[in-house]
Amino acid sequence: MRTTHLLSALLVAGGMALAASAADLARIDRTIAREPTYRNRPQYCLLVLGPQARTRVWLVQDGNLLYVDRNANGETATWNGPSCVAGYVTGPDGKSRHGVSLRKYPSSMRLTVVYEGKRRYIAGDPDADPLLFADRPSEAPVVHVGGPLSVQLSHYGFGDGATALRVRVGTPGLGKGAFAGLVLPDVAPVAEIEFPPRGPGGKPTVRKVTLTDR
Repeated sequence: MRTTHLLSALLVAGGMALAASAADLARIDRTIAREPTYRNRPQYCLLVLGPQARTRVWLVQDGNLLYVDRNANGETATWNGPSCVAGYVTGPDGKSRHGVSLRKYPSSMRLTVVYEGKRRYIAGDPDADPLLFADRPSEAPVVHVGGPLSVQLSHYGFGDGATALRVRVGTPGLGKGAFAGLVLPDVAPVAEIEFPPRGPGGKPTVRKVTLTDR
């Protein structure tokens, strides 16, 4: 697939551009200095915010409780069925606010962050790219919201043998399901896909497909 025009269309439609560099998520210290006494086996995820990932928020699920912790200032939120609204996280400037919520699936999570009250990011797709919380902080996925943008191309299959092409604009994270996909405004980018010829000497098959939000 030819991606140059697709990349430009997605970013221009969202009113954004690619940033120069990203924080090295692999070097982030994933230890927690002080933890509460949990009632159940805790599950960990680290959310980092901003271009250089300077705002860091631990999300720890303890049964029906969700601990939201930044700089050892712990707050809790409760699950309402499969959903949990964790409230707002304030950035280092003391002014920017980011809304955080989670949705629970049978074996994974979906994290939604409204960055600075404007842009909505989603990490975790239960069908194609599940976000899995970890048993230990050192193994926790790191979701980076508000970082440099890139385009992720992937595909996944259906039970009937069909294959879905998946295109996302967002910021890569660390761990399975940690890609923070940016929810773009109403746009309809077109992908041009070239299939190889069926036999020697044949011509390739070219298809143009309008990408839709599933």
